[in-house]
Amino acid sequence: MALDNLEEVLRKADFSLSDIVRMTIYTTDVNKLISAYERTVIRLSHAKCSPAMTLLEVNRLPFPS
Repeated sequence: MALDNLEEVLRKADFSLSDIVRMTIYTTDVNKLISAYERTVIRLSHAKCSPAMTLLEVNRLPFPS
């Protein structure tokens, strides 16, 4: 999951999810993302993180993996 990757990068820089103030999420399928979104919000909430968010649906991603 992308949030796992983000958390690892933050940890290596001596930060945590609670330090996030803004997130932009790009997806090719909003409906699919919405089904997992609740878990993301819960995880951020547990980290005392409530960043401003932008969600964008795009036709494709430059690096799909």
